[in-house]
Amino acid sequence: MKVSADKIRDYFDYDSLRFADNRWLGSQVARKDYEITMEYLLQFLDLSDKDNVLEVGCGPGVWTDLVSRRCHRMTAVDISADMLTQARHRVQTENVIFRQANFDEYEDSESYDKIFSVRAIEYFPDTIQAVRNMYTMTREGGRVVTVTKTCPTLITVRAKLWSFVRRILPRKKESALEPSLPMTKIPPFRLRRLFLESGYSKADIYPVVLRAPFFVHGRYLLPCASEGLQQKYEMSMLRFCNRFAGRAKSAREIARYLLLIFSETYLVIAQK
Repeated sequence: MKVSADKIRDYFDYDSLRFADNRWLGSQVARKDYEITMEYLLQFLDLSDKDNVLEVGCGPGVWTDLVSRRCHRMTAVDISADMLTQARHRVQTENVIFRQANFDEYEDSESYDKIFSVRAIEYFPDTIQAVRNMYTMTREGGRVVTVTKTCPTLITVRAKLWSFVRRILPRKKESALEPSLPMTKIPPFRLRRLFLESGYSKADIYPVVLRAPFFVHGRYLLPCASEGLQQKYEMSMLRFCNRFAGRAKSAREIARYLLLIFSETYLVIAQK
């Protein structure tokens, strides 16, 4: 389902104060996701102190702060004014320009050595146009690195089964539902094809965050399991999965593709 830019903007304005904690920093599980995503992002961006970098969908600046310390100059674009406010507070370097825009319609005469996007492209109203814009703004010899949600994956099956279990199990009365935003999960091979069709000469796929499909990302208790028990075994499994993810960077292509079915997120690196 296609979502309007206005709805996306309103949602991320609403979510701006807690977004960083919910996704990357607020729990042991989230921090494990942050660590492996950071490892992949920095390795594939391969930053130098001469690079001019563009971040697409910077959110509250978690990745902006990390990357801006390692490059010459950086532009960070986000659709949400409130997210940009959080990013300005978080980022300590002075080499970043913040711009509010729907990236599908964003225009920039600059060319960038590196362009990256972490967990943003799945919310863009027009993914095809966003990829074309990235290509236009990538200098010859430059690269783009995109991290997004995996589809299809065993984790999606687990999530649907767990949703069913939660509906039939007795539970406490839940508070009113908070605003939510549907995302468009892009299958890895389709996203790679979009980059190649936009003009990039090469595009490769890597699994990033790996999950055992019977855990629930620390948000809901597993049936018949205490919170402490879940935390103990989920964290052990996450450490094991992260070791696999670290090795996947140098694995053969077929091995990486097989691991995608166990991944929550994947990365596409495209070269111009």
